[in-house]
Amino acid sequence: MNKVLAACMISLAVVSVSLGQTRLSILVGTDIPLTYNLGVQARFGPHWSVSSQVGLLAAPYDRAIVGIAEAFGMSDTLGRAIQSAFQQGIGVSLSVGYHFGHAQRHHVRLSGQYLGLSGANTAVDLLETALNRSFSSLRTFQVGVTAPLAVQLTCDLWLVGAYYGYSFPLGSSDTWSLRLEAGFAKVISSSNAFSSNRPRLDGTNAVKQLYADLDSDLRTAFSDYGYAPSLNVHVMYTFGGHGYRVRSAK
Repeated sequence: MNKVLAACMISLAVVSVSLGQTRLSILVGTDIPLTYNLGVQARFGPHWSVSSQVGLLAAPYDRAIVGIAEAFGMSDTLGRAIQSAFQQGIGVSLSVGYHFGHAQRHHVRLSGQYLGLSGANTAVDLLETALNRSFSSLRTFQVGVTAPLAVQLTCDLWLVGAYYGYSFPLGSSDTWSLRLEAGFAKVISSSNAFSSNRPRLDGTNAVKQLYADLDSDLRTAFSDYGYAPSLNVHVMYTFGGHGYRVRSAK
């Protein structure tokens, strides 16, 4: 996760330094119903920009993602299992934007995104039903172990997205602006890691194979149902104000 964040920020810094006439903006807001965000945008010339955002997935958005997946066809049982497994998440994105129209206030943006999900232990019975897998290899009796069997799931999702937006000036200059966007992202890859409260069993070949099968099941589910439409609202502060505009001909 830290490597992903560092790579995005370094990439943005390299672009900002290497390109002339760069104008920097800070943005704060939310992608509804996905994450709460803090980001930076580097605008170079009147038409092009690159941006990077860090986002927090927390209530009430933690329930919305599963709801969207169920709307696209994921079973209610699998949705409940995933919902019980995830309580929070961290997102990182790196985007390229093209600005056009009057005063370049319209824009389209293409984005690569990472979303890491984690949470509390999940009841095994729910996972068995949702994924139609037997957890018998984890139910082996262990001396001194009395806690109910539970599995913790962490998930890494990679998405690509496309967005259209418009920036409204807040005041007479472009120092402050409100950026509204609507768009759509799709999961293109995922990886899922499992661990139980039976650590001695986690290292056995039978349990390793079980976890590999579960990973395959969830990869398929996220590939089939991992869509993320969103309405994005951000307040932007531009250093220096007076962004790039097309001057009216005299």
